[in-house]
Amino acid sequence: MPATSSKKTALIIINPALEKRAGLNLEQLIQRFLDADQFDYDILYTKSREEITTLSGLIEKKYQVYIVAGGDGTVNSVGRHLINSVSIMGIIPLGSGNGLARSLKIPLKPEYAIETINSLKISVIDTGLVNGMPFLNMAGAGFDAAVAHRYSKSVRRGFMAYLMNVLALLFRYHPEDY
Repeated sequence: MPATSSKKTALIIINPALEKRAGLNLEQLIQRFLDADQFDYDILYTKSREEITTLSGLIEKKYQVYIVAGGDGTVNSVGRHLINSVSIMGIIPLGSGNGLARSLKIPLKPEYAIETINSLKISVIDTGLVNGMPFLNMAGAGFDAAVAHRYSKSVRRGFMAYLMNVLALLFRYHPEDY
């Protein structure tokens, strides 16, 4: 969709697994709640975190705004490509933790998150870099990282699934020297 001079171009990146788990039809919510006077947009359904790496070629070339509908993993995967760019990232939280969205006080209900995006209230945030890998919000090491890695491979989500991963590693984890 070509942009008019007053509209921002947006790419809405949706994690379809989380959309399905939440029982949502995000395209309908976006059509209903995203301000069409402010945004021209395209929608991209991701199939994997690896696929998101192809976004680096789109940054600052076609889109001004990247709206991420997913959890912390999806947000991190997109956000790392926006570091040091003039692009804007919006978040529609769909994950089990939504740590970054919570810390930025983004509403967890998708329709309210979309209305927040309409306000174009922009916050500049710090990012981190560990072993050449950029991250947003938080990073862990040791037991915390082992649990997070195991959880990222889990099919189940939510507090109970996280707790089960903690318990599974609690007596098997062997700490390393850092």
